[in-house]
Amino acid sequence: GPAGLECAYTAAQRGHEVHVYEKRDQIGGTLLEARKSPYGDEELFSCIDYQKVQCEKAGVKIHLGKEVTADMIKDELPDSVVLAMGPVYAKGTAPGFDGKNVVNILDVMRGEAKLGENVVVWGNRKPGIGAALMLAKQGKKVTLVGKEKSAGFDINPSFKWRYMIFLRQNNVQAYNDCDIEEIKEGEIMVKTYDGYRFPVKCDTVVVSERRPNDQLKNVVQGEGIELFVIGDALMPRNLSSAVHDGFHIGTRI
Repeated sequence: GPAGLECAYTAAQRGHEVHVYEKRDQIGGTLLEARKSPYGDEELFSCIDYQKVQCEKAGVKIHLGKEVTADMIKDELPDSVVLAMGPVYAKGTAPGFDGKNVVNILDVMRGEAKLGENVVVWGNRKPGIGAALMLAKQGKKVTLVGKEKSAGFDINPSFKWRYMIFLRQNNVQAYNDCDIEEIKEGEIMVKTYDGYRFPVKCDTVVVSERRPNDQLKNVVQGEGIELFVIGDALMPRNLSSAVHDGFHIGTRI
């Protein structure tokens, strides 16, 4: 993704031999899904296009279709490891989150999830808003439920107002500063932080809430290898934060 690629070519420009491993057959990280949102989000991928060129110029070796494993790290024992694997999309702990009507946002953006007519997107940051707008464009009745006090907390203020207009234009109902208390058949129960509860019609819940990804962290530390965690793997944020992480660590290694 953008954090890993930024770190890779920055470190390579400083004389390091850098290898990037990507388990999919294309670079881009979660921007591969994010660019499918409407209203110009395709432009987000221009960052990846630029970074790809810089990696080629700097001599970064990119290995596609190859996932880093604990055994690989133990066998190769690199001088430094940078984990830039993106976030984990974590289901909630409320009753019903283990049901078949709860799906991952990445599967939704790829068109691989089976959805009902009434869709609730859980998470009111940029990923959730992007998914909500895409689904609304497909004719779904979409409700956005999130813990942040205002939707789009992580969107650049220069662009946030546009997304708020897009939500209204597409009849997406947003409930902020609240959470899902229970998922039932045909509806969810929403609870605000002042204790008020109300039902929302729902056939499918889309999980867009993210948390840090600590996969492989203990393995690297156990081998005594210099370790850096960047981007959404460190803390789920926005694109500019991911790029900044990558550049910062690329200059430190």
